[in-house]
Amino acid sequence: LASSISLRHQNCNKLHGSALLSKSNCNYVYLESLYAKQEYRPVGVFILTCCANSEEYDNGHIDRYLIVRSAKTDREVWSFPQGGIDRGETFRDNFYRELSEELGMVEDQVDLVKTNFLTEEIDFDASRARRCGFSKGKAYFFSQGMFDPESSNIDNMHLDKQEIAEARWVTADSAIETFYRTSSKAKANLQ
Repeated sequence: LASSISLRHQNCNKLHGSALLSKSNCNYVYLESLYAKQEYRPVGVFILTCCANSEEYDNGHIDRYLIVRSAKTDREVWSFPQGGIDRGETFRDNFYRELSEELGMVEDQVDLVKTNFLTEEIDFDASRARRCGFSKGKAYFFSQGMFDPESSNIDNMHLDKQEIAEARWVTADSAIETFYRTSSKAKANLQ
């Protein structure tokens, strides 16, 4: 997962330029065009990482990823934390707003490391697309944040129970296995 993320980030930088933190680049123009066309709902996906101790954190060695279980379904659906990008909102603002609303985290507890290193448009069936208010589906913009070891305790997070039923720190392999095990789309692709 981490090497895949790194490779995708490098490829995206070749296509889109450096990390998106402001409204002054081509990715913001793309984001605004999504709203204008009303085809894909922009959604920020947050790959949140942590390290075993402060030395590993300082050296950037990742050993855990935060995954969350949705409270919006009876099924067991796990993903990275995510949330809709409001019109006019920067990716940085979306990152910190959603972490505050859904996890109860404040800006000094997590560093925004990379933003918009991969964008993927996902088409939904017509009825599901209409429910999200856009004609085709969602466009996902990925960002990476890193928790310092002291702030990563899930017991200190204040989960929005209407959005998130549970949160866990897992290894990259465990995250991938959990996503495939609980995703009906992934299961269909494996068959």
